Amino acid sequence: MSKELTTNATGTDLLKYEDTGVGFEDVGSDDMILPFIKVAQALTPEVEDQICKSGDLINTVSGEVYPGDEGFVFQPCHIQTLFVEWEPRASGGAMVGKYEPHDETVQAAIADNAGSDFGKLSVGDNDLVKTMYVYGLMLDDTGLEVDGFAILSFSQTKLKIVKRWITAMSMLRGKPSIYRNRAVITTQKEKNDFGTFYNFKIGPFDTSPLKSLLSPEEHGATIQAGADFRAMVLSGAAQAHENTKTDDDTATDDEIPF
Repeated sequence: MSKELTTNATGTDLLKYEDTGVGFEDVGSDDMILPFIKVAQALTPEVEDQICKSGDLINTVSGEVYPGDEGFVFQPCHIQTLFVEWEPRASGGAMVGKYEPHDETVQAAIADNAGSDFGKLSVGDNDLVKTMYVYGLMLDDTGLEVDGFAILSFSQTKLKIVKRWITAMSMLRGKPSIYRNRAVITTQKEKNDFGTFYNFKIGPFDTSPLKSLLSPEEHGATIQAGADFRAMVLSGAAQAHENTKTDDDTATDDEIPF
């Protein structure tokens, strides 16, 4: 098989060979699954099977485990806010649908909740959960080479984590594009009235968010990879697909202190 590059780009570019895409012509976004990164909790099957421990991070497609205290480097590329309708766990916890924030179904649920999107919203007997998805690239330890892509999903008690992160990025001087940012995703133990659980912890790749930024002069290939992935998401070629509530939602969905 030929492995001649059809691009002169170097560094972290997703390698493009003469036979790139051959055999995948009829494969669409509905035929592929974008991996989510979930936080392992005490009742997560992988923990019960001793594949990992509580607080570790798990790739839902590859099954790869990242120690919670080490985590991985992540380059955010796109943020999407949706309201997800779920069946009650007792009925199977299947996803019913997703709605844009201004959808009339969402607005009706918010109106029934005293005009607030915070708290437990419902559509009939189903739960309606505000969820923020951060699509991005997983980078190697150097913060320059692309190892893959994934989605971080934030709902309920996780929302405060992503909101702090978004605020920190948006307050940087000049408001650089989102895919110039880099962060380290780990986990931390938290506690509420119902007990302890693990949540995402997001810190800068370098000593500060500013120093973590990718430089157009030095890191153009990594920035372009982020821009390309964002374009895939916006085109619909890469989408978030969830069928059932993940195990890491256990402490934050059923036991969230409102």
